Amino acid sequence: MSSSLREQKRRATLAAIEESATALVEEHGYDTVTVEDICAAAQISRRTFFNYVDSKETAVMGQPPRELTDEAVSEFLQSPHDDLFLAVLQLCFLVLPESATAGSGLSKVVERRKAIKRDHPELAYARLHTFTASHAQIHRAVEDYLARYPEQRRLEIPIEQEAQLVVSVAVQSLQMGYKYWISAGPDANSVEVHSENALSLFRQLFREGR
Repeated sequence: MSSSLREQKRRATLAAIEESATALVEEHGYDTVTVEDICAAAQISRRTFFNYVDSKETAVMGQPPRELTDEAVSEFLQSPHDDLFLAVLQLCFLVLPESATAGSGLSKVVERRKAIKRDHPELAYARLHTFTASHAQIHRAVEDYLARYPEQRRLEIPIEQEAQLVVSVAVQSLQMGYKYWISAGPDANSVEVHSENALSLFRQLFREGR
């Protein structure tokens, strides 16, 4: 089997796990559904389940963000960027969970997860905590960048506040791009392309002062 076919199969299995997990929890409730129930619905073994996700919560709520590696931070800090907002957006891409960029039925899964979060706020809080920690990593990298290249600064405010503003624009661009991608369907541009388009719209909005 070629590497591309293996990757397709792997993504299809992960999509089946997330589809089955969210559908079952939406119908029966989080506490009632077991790993065995999800395995039966996805037609996989328990061993296969844990090869793809580490827990029932991950199957239901999705993979947590990836950690920003030291190598990625070093590369980001290596030299000044002509477009800092785009460079920070690309850092955000590096921490995207795998399931956020895979699966043709993801829009249904996303809608189910919204309902599950409403019914189980403790799951929503736990997921928010993981993304907050991820954003904090990116914020530290941007703050270090602005300290290393002070000529790149644009605002006469504390450096940590300027870094937070830069990260906020990038994160909002990613969130908008993700929503556009979900709405556009599986055959549309990637989430990265939609996010870069959203960043361009923010720039246009800033230029027009509205």
